[in-house]
Amino acid sequence: MAELGGDVARFFNSVLDKVGLDKVGDATRGVTAKVDGIDVDITVVLCLRAGEVVAEVTSEVRARVIAAVEKYGVHVSNCTVKVDDILMA
Repeated sequence: MAELGGDVARFFNSVLDKVGLDKVGDATRGVTAKVDGIDVDITVVLCLRAGEVVAEVTSEVRARVIAAVEKYGVHVSNCTVKVDDILMA
């Protein structure tokens, strides 16, 4: 994996970095969660390096996110992992 977030998120975060506001927006870049009681619906947006196998990376990210979040006593009802961009080296 290379980065969280899609083109727009990465663009705005690079602008914030350049003007000294590098901590603004990073906490949610590329990850959203909707909570309904103990059920959580998570979406993760990734940007991969060229050469990564999309299915392998998204499957691994999905499994790790679900495991990490469910340690807090909630139930992940859905975890969607999307690839927004491929970074060419």
